[in-house]
Amino acid sequence: MTTPTIAARAGRPHAPQLSVVVGLVNDGSARRVARAGVDYALAHGMSLSFVHVVSDVAERQGAEDVGDTTFAAVLDAMRGHGRLRCAFEVVKGDPGRVLVERSSTAGLLAIGSDTTSPGASIAAYCRLHAGCAVLTVDGAGATRRTSSITS
Repeated sequence: MTTPTIAARAGRPHAPQLSVVVGLVNDGSARRVARAGVDYALAHGMSLSFVHVVSDVAERQGAEDVGDTTFAAVLDAMRGHGRLRCAFEVVKGDPGRVLVERSSTAGLLAIGSDTTSPGASIAAYCRLHAGCAVLTVDGAGATRRTSSITS
């Protein structure tokens, strides 16, 4: 019996490493959503991509701490899991559209549930348009996995 060598494996096509895209906003849900994303990535051997989307409205209102609070939530969720591959970025744009765009190559999109305030329909938009399954984390930290409907 021979042992495969690295050179013999190099010619095989590799499936792309899927990631968990974690959509974060500074609305008090970031810690719960980040933790749910980390838990899912650990359970499924996936990398993480934390995305804090700043809308034009938030930018115009002078969001001083853009990303600071959500980055702290990510650090807290990652504590003790230093071997997980992850990235963190702050992106300007429409949150729903940016997260749906990122979901096109992801294995899972983790987001917080929509609030009751008018115009807060990011989760609903993502569930309808995401290119992967969507994990919605509600205010109490409970999660719901939804298959995506792509259009």
